[in-house]
Amino acid sequence: MIQGSFRLRLTLWTAGILGVSLIGFTSALFFTQRERLRGDIDRDMRGMVGRFMRPPGRQGQGPGQGEGPGQGPGGPGGPGFGMGRGPGPDGPGGFGGPGPIGRQGNLARLSADPIRFYRDGQVVQANGFAEFPDGKVAAISPEGAKVAIAGREDVRVVQVDGMSVRVLSVPFKDQEGQAAAIQVARGLRDFEFWERSQATTVALFVPIACLVAGLGAWLLATRGLRPVQEMADAAGQISGRNLSGRLPIRGQDELAGLGSKFNEVLDRLEDAFDRQRQFTADASHELRTPLTRIRLAASEPGSEPEQLRAALRVCGQSAESMTRLVEQLLVLSRADSGRGWLKIVPTDVPTVVIRALERLPIASADRIDCVLPEEAIALDCDIDALARAISNLLDNALRYSPDSARVELAVCEVSEEVEISVRDLGPGIAEKDLPHLFERFYRVDEARSGSTNAGLGLSIVQTIVSAHGGTASVESKLGQGSRFLLKLPKANKFLTSGP
Repeated sequence: MIQGSFRLRLTLWTAGILGVSLIGFTSALFFTQRERLRGDIDRDMRGMVGRFMRPPGRQGQGPGQGEGPGQGPGGPGGPGFGMGRGPGPDGPGGFGGPGPIGRQGNLARLSADPIRFYRDGQVVQANGFAEFPDGKVAAISPEGAKVAIAGREDVRVVQVDGMSVRVLSVPFKDQEGQAAAIQVARGLRDFEFWERSQATTVALFVPIACLVAGLGAWLLATRGLRPVQEMADAAGQISGRNLSGRLPIRGQDELAGLGSKFNEVLDRLEDAFDRQRQFTADASHELRTPLTRIRLAASEPGSEPEQLRAALRVCGQSAESMTRLVEQLLVLSRADSGRGWLKIVPTDVPTVVIRALERLPIASADRIDCVLPEEAIALDCDIDALARAISNLLDNALRYSPDSARVELAVCEVSEEVEISVRDLGPGIAEKDLPHLFERFYRVDEARSGSTNAGLGLSIVQTIVSAHGGTASVESKLGQGSRFLLKLPKANKFLTSGP
């Protein structure tokens, strides 16, 4: 639905833009050509008027000359001052004054065809007629003649026998000095035919061009959006229960890049779901063990006082184990909720170390050798959270070291970082387990078989240290003990105190 709508909009936009562009271009071309043709017509008429305006010595020497067979003599007033260009055998002669028409032309027939009569120009007197010895012919544009006689040039289009005629009227003085007008006319039949043919061509061409462009845009949009439709179909198959599906990727274009990024998001989402499922399963498993022990102890406590005390001891240990597990889960849950769960305050390393040692039993704390710098190192951190991380490392080292072995806690300053290391003399950790050691609920089978530890301690360490902008790492070899190293920035500029 969305894809089809986008394809339709793309098609309409393409056809619309092309249509507007073609209409604008053809309109500009049409009007430009029309004005050019009108200009040509006007220049041709003005050229004809110019013949009447030339000095007498340069026009018609003696008899007036008529183009065409009808060549009448010049008027009696002397040399002709115009060239009579008769339209045919009976065309009017020159205008040397009010002389006769060449060969006494058929004035009646010429007056019946005013367009032809005025094609080569005629002098219209103030009475609105072009006068000749054997008659007169009315001005083809009386209004234009009046304007010209008044002293202003006039160009207008008039209708003669249903045909448009463009008429140029120019002011003129006859031999007697009387105001007159020269009128030249051109029929616009060919011009109007050109206008109609151009309009018809545009009216047919633009819709056809828009249709072809729209069809092309539809086909291109269909082809271009096919990968999007395939991605949409593939995305529709992905759900919370099935995150293994991925979007199909074709080529190296922008859509392929988008699909790749979306697949990366799906990878992270699937990994988060898998870890959430594993976390829930592991938490349920860890809680099931102490609950089972409590249920068994409560169902058969025995009747002897010693048996009752043993049952209560089992219940107490199981409750303590569940309390510790719930606390660890709360820490991880707050960390997963985002920043703001830490309360960052300015302090120093000795304060954090003392708080960590207070979290351990006294007997355990006596087995720890602390190596601290002479001068206290300033540190911005959440004291309780960082103390929990250090105590987890110490508890882990004490648990897997021989009873008589000692554990070393060392602190030093390296450049802008504080390094806190915990070294033990335990059995060590296999190399294959090192990459997974900080994962939630991960336990090394050989070292932790039979342990009540849930496998969350080191995960909490890494979570707290990462929230402080630091890193946690481990170095270990089987039979040579382990060394856990925390690196923390002295000033956590990017952290803000939580509520």
